[in-house]
Parts: sequence; C-alpha cells; structure tokens
Amino acid sequence: GAIDPVAYADSLLQSAAALLGATPLRNPLVASFSSASSPLELRVTTMIDPRRDHTARLRVLPLLGFTACLGLATVASALAWPSPGDVGAEIRIADAGPVDGRIVDGSFGTPADASRLFHAISSGDVEAVRAAVDRGASVDQTWFGDGSPLIVAARQGDLEIVEFLVQSGADLDRAVSGDGTALVQAVRHDHREVVESLLRAGADIDADGAPGDGTALIEAAHRSDLTMLELLLAWGADPNLAVMGDDTPLIAAVQRGSLQTVQRLLDAGADPNGEGDVDLRVDGRRTPLNQARLQGLDEIERLLRATGARE
Repeated sequence: GAIDPVAYADSLLQSAAALLGATPLRNPLVASFSSASSPLELRVTTMIDPRRDHTARLRVLPLLGFTACLGLATVASALAWPSPGDVGAEIRIADAGPVDGRIVDGSFGTPADASRLFHAISSGDVEAVRAAVDRGASVDQTWFGDGSPLIVAARQGDLEIVEFLVQSGADLDRAVSGDGTALVQAVRHDHREVVESLLRAGADIDADGAPGDGTALIEAAHRSDLTMLELLLAWGADPNLAVMGDDTPLIAAVQRGSLQTVQRLLDAGADPNGEGDVDLRVDGRRTPLNQARLQGLDEIERLLRATGARE
C-alpha cells in the first residue's frame, strides 16, 4: 500500500530519539555527517525532491525536526562512542529500537569490534577488515547513515574488501534504508568492477530497498549512465520493473531529461505506458509521457508518442 510520508517522517524522528537515548552511540554516525554528501543527506533530499512528489501531504517540519535530532546525535556520538582501540561492554545495536519498521542487526562482538570494522573498511585496510571479522564483527551489521559493511565497501569501490566480505558470507542483497543495496551503491558511484563482481557472486540485479532507494537499473537511468545501463541490461536487468517511490527505469530517465537514455530503454523493451506511483500533479499515476509533459521535454514527448505512448 501507499506509505504516508508524514507517518514515515515521524518514525524517523522516533528512531533519532532512540539513537539519542542509546549508550554508547555509534561512531559511524559521525562519519555519516562529516561527509560532503552523506547517504542520510541523499535520503532527505530524495524525500523532498519535487520531481518525486510522493504526496501533497508531505510536511517539511518533521524532516527539519529529524535533521535536528540527528545533529544532536552526532555531537553525542563523538563524545560517547569508543575509538577503534577501545574495548567496550557487550551492547546490541538492536537496543536502539526499530528503524523503518526493522530492527537493526546487532549480532556482533563488541561496539569496539564494530568500530574497528567500520574504520578498517573506510580506510581500505583489508588486513584490518580481516582482523575485525576474525574478532567477531558481523559482516551483516548495520551502521546508521552508512549502511552495511558490504554497502560501505561497494560505495568506495574497494573490490578486494568487497570480495572478502562476500567470501565471508555477507548478504549480497541486504538493503538499508537510504542506501539501497551494495549493487545500487556501486552503480551510483560508477564502480564497474564491483558491479560485475557482485553480479558474478549472485547479487539480485533487480533487488530494491526502501521506497526512494531504487534498483541498479533505475539508478543508472537516473544518472544517465549509458555505459552502466548497457552493462546491467546485458546482465538481464528488467527495464519494466516498477518500484515504490522510484517508479520505472524509463520514468527515471524521462525525469532526468536524457533523450539517449530514454531511447536505449525503449530499445530494450521498456513499456512507454508503464505506470509508477500516484502523482497529484497529473491527477493519477506517473507515466513517461505525463512526466515529459510536466517538464516541457518536447523531444522526449515526441519520441514516446512515436513508440506508442498514449494519454
């Protein structure tokens, strides 16, 4: 069913409040805010992106409150969370409560082990990654605002660490809200070798995460990345897969305004009449054609009509 963005924002606020109450807070949260373009920033940007127009009831106030809570959490985390060398008591991240309706997996040794693993991956130190996993750090834990170990490694394009985590049993299709899957992150950051490695290992090419996180092909279409698009299509990505909050690859390409990407998807069999989410601006569901009209993309509109798009 449709997700109420207001209720969703409220749940994010509750999650932030839970983070503030958890002791100790997690060091990766600090990292998520220190980067120029963190996944959390991208998530909030996605939620308020006018092109997506999830619903007219979306209010900015809960988002601002959520951001403020996370800002406070960042300060608290910097003071409270152990450094990679510290030894902390056994505390499960699950104690922080549900996030987006799911309990964050806390099945790892100690908070210090989790911190060591995060810093080892972030620094590209494969030997330190091995040591942290040997000490009991879970390869499927979740770091708020950064994703899972495999997602972080894929985002960085660190092929050696990605392959080690896969060999260590990491869930290839584990999705974290705001980050999507490791495959989505590898596509987003144009790491072709990592994309191919994940696919060879058996990653689901059409796997999606929470609304707004998309699939690998939707991500490539949104980025107008024709090279990555060709790779994913060659591996069998579905050009007609509709995802809540992200619609279809063709709709994403139209919203981006890329004539070449639209043409390539149509050539691959994308349905010019494929529907997406409800859009109050068109009094119905999004289609490639109504999105082209909304943006005044005349050339794309003519192409869509020539391939069978209808009102």
